[in-house]
Amino acid sequence: MPDRPRSPRTLRPKVLIVEDDESIRAALVDALQQTRPDLNVESTETAERALDLARRAFADHEPFALVVSDHRMAKMTGAELLATLEREQLIHAGILASATDRAESELRERGSTSLFLAKPYRIAELLELIERALGF
Repeated sequence: MPDRPRSPRTLRPKVLIVEDDESIRAALVDALQQTRPDLNVESTETAERALDLARRAFADHEPFALVVSDHRMAKMTGAELLATLEREQLIHAGILASATDRAESELRERGSTSLFLAKPYRIAELLELIERALGF
């Protein structure tokens, strides 16, 4: 089995935020950019778009080191997205955020090794998981 992608060649690991609520997405990006300027933070509103972005980034030899995804989205759940990204070896790590325990169960049933973050959460909790996932 090939190695999972390492952090991008750049000194700033790429992090993709996947959240369908625009205000939450903007707040997360802003908080991460302010607290962790060493991260290259991007965002998108759908799991399908995230999958496309991850495939393109991987093909360009600059994969996302981490994807942080909401669970409940229109066509594809966050658990499904993260499991697919892992199966295709497009990311180094993932974090799934959800208000339901069922989301974590789905994550494990799909064979994902991504971390789980219960909603509501504080930015400090997210930062702690990001640091753990990226090995900081």
